[in-house]
This record gives sequence, C-alpha cells and structure tokens, in this order.
Amino acid sequence: MYRDEIFDKIYGAWTGMIAGNNNGLFFENKYQDYPVEEYIDGILSSVDRYRHTDWAFNVYDILLRYGGMADDDTLMEWLMVEEILKLGRFPTPEELGRVWVENLNYRNFGEGRHALEQFAKGVRPPEHLEIDSGIPLTEYFKDWGICALIYNEILGILTFQHPETVRSRALEYGSMVNRREGCEGAVFGAALQNAAMRMNCVTDIIEYAIGELDRDTVFFREIERAYQTARANADWKKARQEFLSALPKHHIADAIPNAGLVLLALYFGNGDFSETMSLSIQLGYDTDCNACTVGGVMGAIAGEKEIPARWKEFLNGIMVNMIWDKWDGCQRYEKYAFKLPEQISIRELAEKTMNAAEIVSK
Repeated sequence: MYRDEIFDKIYGAWTGMIAGNNNGLFFENKYQDYPVEEYIDGILSSVDRYRHTDWAFNVYDILLRYGGMADDDTLMEWLMVEEILKLGRFPTPEELGRVWVENLNYRNFGEGRHALEQFAKGVRPPEHLEIDSGIPLTEYFKDWGICALIYNEILGILTFQHPETVRSRALEYGSMVNRREGCEGAVFGAALQNAAMRMNCVTDIIEYAIGELDRDTVFFREIERAYQTARANADWKKARQEFLSALPKHHIADAIPNAGLVLLALYFGNGDFSETMSLSIQLGYDTDCNACTVGGVMGAIAGEKEIPARWKEFLNGIMVNMIWDKWDGCQRYEKYAFKLPEQISIRELAEKTMNAAEIVSK
C-alpha cells in the first residue's frame, strides 16, 4: 500500500471508532433481552435517543458543544500512541500502568477502574489481578470482562506490518485488566483491526481474527459458534437470539457475548459501512464498545474519505478529552486524561498513530 492509502485507513479507523462509540452511548447496556428495533443512521438520524437512555441530554450536550467525545473506549488507545511517540518503542505494561495513574480521571469503569486503583497503590500488572478491590463482580470481570478488548484494538493498527506479533502484544497488554477469557478478547479486537488494515473482505477479516484465538478457550468456542450461527441464518435477529440463548451465564459487559455480537454485525452488515454500524448498535448489550470496535474495522476498510458524512459530520473533526458529571446530575465538564490536551483533531490523532506504527515496525 502507498503511504497515503495507509494514512486514510488509519484516519478512517479512528473516525469510525469515535463515531461508533458516541452513537452507541445512547443505547449502552440496556438492550439485553431484545434488540433495538430502529435503524441507526448516524447521530443526526431521526431516532429518539431520549427514549433509549436517561442521560442522553448530557452526552448530546457535549457533542453539540464540542464534537466527538473520548471515553475509556478510545482514551486508553490515545494514551498508548502518545507513550510510543515519547519512548520510541512500545511501553511495558508497568510503564503504561504508571501513565494511566498519572493521567486518568477516577471516572473509569469495571476492571479498568480496578486496575487503575491497584496501579496507584504500586501493585504491578498482572499481580493486581489476584487482588479483590471490592468492586462488584470484580473476580468475574477479571476473567470475562470486556476492557482488554476495547483498550487494545489500537494494537491492530500499530502491528499491521507485523501481524505475527498481534497475539503476543494483545496478551501482554490485555493482562493489565483481564485474565483468561478476557485476554482472548484483547486478541480478538486487535486481530480484527489488524486484518482490516490489510484486507477488504469482511469474512476474511473475521476468519483471520478467529484463527488468532486459542482453540482451547471458552472464548474461541463461543466466537466460532457465533460465526457458525451467522452463516446458518439469513436473519440477524434470529442469529442473535440463537447465539445468546446458548451462552453460559454472563454479564451484559462480558467480552464473549459482546465479541459475538461484533462478529454478527460485521457478518450481516455485508461490507456496507452504515448497515454494519447500525447493526453494531441494534444488536444491543455494550453498544458503545461494540460500535467502537466495529467502527474501527469498517473505517479502516472504507478509509476516512468513504465514510458517509452522516456518520462523521457531528464529530466536528475532533475528539474531546472531556467527561460530563452524570453522578450528581450537573453540567460540569472535566478533563478525562489530565496531561493530554482538552481536544485533538482526528486527523492529528491519525498522523500520530501512523508515526507510532512506523516506530514500532522497525
């Protein structure tokens, strides 16, 4: 590939991730027993988001006031890029843990919050995984949670010239927040993004990512079953019901159900950006995370130039390093990562990512 083509794919991946994340926030962690019925066609579509979440006003206010918003789906990956540019190499998990402690606002979620709390106490990864922080379902999330998947999709871009390293890198950084099945989630997310940088056929991308998984894990078995279910059904709703109903007991933010739904969105989206993005939200569960993952894959396939305007114009070309305070109900905004700028243009973020990928490919 020519350098400008690589850049367009990286730019597209970031644009897709941020657009998917922001759209998906309006439907997050609500649609478990049934899917979202409405077709989602970008933030400016006619879907009544206020009917889908109690805190739509807060999110929408940031989007209208600034542009695209960062949260834990994209912020961890921005931090990884900045640290590579600073060090001239991949950081060790311990170095990256220190970066999290120095940078991150306490408003984090699930096993990511547990990791941040333990790193602040001087506990090194992965030793912190043996400590119970008292966060509800902590042990469960360590083994099964989604954080390793959503923090490490960036590795797929950074390693696209050396796909043979994607699994080992994903396991290395996945262990900062998860173990066992959760770490396989990191491999799946990174491998999907890695393949999207090099391939254009969605089924080839899915099969590559499945091929990177450890065949002796529950994660592999269930994701392979999701793929078989997709191929055996013409209707995505029927495939969703069949896949989810046969899962072991799980949480709405587990890696396995959400990775399976990512796969269904990619498969039934048939290579169409808008169709695939809508499905990533309509399928439910952890919709901001899933739409972010799918957005990265589809954005890399399409390239930024080919992403429909209705999916990106609301971003204003930027990602804002701000969060809103939903806990006390006021409209107070705070920086999410203290040492990062309050906003970054998505183009600049793509340029930084391309430079970081060149550094680690040497």
